[in-house]
Amino acid sequence: MPAVKARPASFDPAQKERRALIAKIHLAKKEMGLTDDDYRAMLMRVTGETSCAHCTATGLRAMVEEMKAKGFQ
Repeated sequence: MPAVKARPASFDPAQKERRALIAKIHLAKKEMGLTDDDYRAMLMRVTGETSCAHCTATGLRAMVEEMKAKGFQ
């Protein structure tokens, strides 16, 4: 059987942005001391979703801005 050459992983730039936004939101949640219920209520109010996984990049950016407005730096 011939050897299979590995190639470097490549990610869609939009997916990179989404992952970075989700990481920032989760960091803000922790730093702000939000309970899961409070976090999900804010997420629902801002994005209309209860999970970051279902949010668009636009919704995730709006959530980061909302968290900044509430004190996240």
